[in-house]
Amino acid sequence: MSGFIARLRAPLLLVAVLLPVLLAACGEELFETRFSGGPEDLDPNRKGTVIKLATTLHQYNATLNAIMVYIIQEGYGYTTQTMTISEAELPEALKNGTVDIALAARQPTSTEWFDAAAASGEILKLGPTHELDGHVFNSAAYPGLATTAPDLVEFLQEAAFNQRRIKDTHDWYAANPDKGLKRLAVYYLWNYNFEDDWKHWMPYDPAERIRTALEVFTGLPSGDPYRGVEKDRSELTGRPVSQ
Repeated sequence: MSGFIARLRAPLLLVAVLLPVLLAACGEELFETRFSGGPEDLDPNRKGTVIKLATTLHQYNATLNAIMVYIIQEGYGYTTQTMTISEAELPEALKNGTVDIALAARQPTSTEWFDAAAASGEILKLGPTHELDGHVFNSAAYPGLATTAPDLVEFLQEAAFNQRRIKDTHDWYAANPDKGLKRLAVYYLWNYNFEDDWKHWMPYDPAERIRTALEVFTGLPSGDPYRGVEKDRSELTGRPVSQ
């Protein structure tokens, strides 16, 4: 019996020695697989794709466009262009690709044409930018955008801006118009930040790119509010903060 126990003890001791090593190796493999160390690099050729956003007289349009321009450029790597479009011109502009995106296009005055065009497939119905007084302000896109920038369409279908936070940003900019549209976007994306808001509805890679761009631009530690003034990082980067 003692001989049997001695023979059994040897392989058990071997397992006891090797098990921590095997578990550690598995743990390292899982860590490297799940957490790649940062967002995937963007194809520089994306800059050749121009995403055209409609500028309208709708409430919050300038605020929403500024935020979306920052997201598209910093998070997705596309070039952007804004185009002034009247409410009467907007349905046809979305159908023929004069513009690619119209944020909050489903206004109380445009519900009829919006819903009909979305149902027929003449426009792409995107997620709402916000809700107010029971009305859902969906965005819209030119159908061809699903081929040109499918990742952007997927994001816009999931985006969930907060009306109160959009209004706060809109009001801040109305009181500080000299700060410029880039700082308007940074105000929203930094103060309603990666952890608190948009990381919950934005894919990981673009969210990480935007978070990094915001940190570099503001020069602020996480948690410090942004009020349109950047910390001078020239000593760290060798160049002044981009305006």
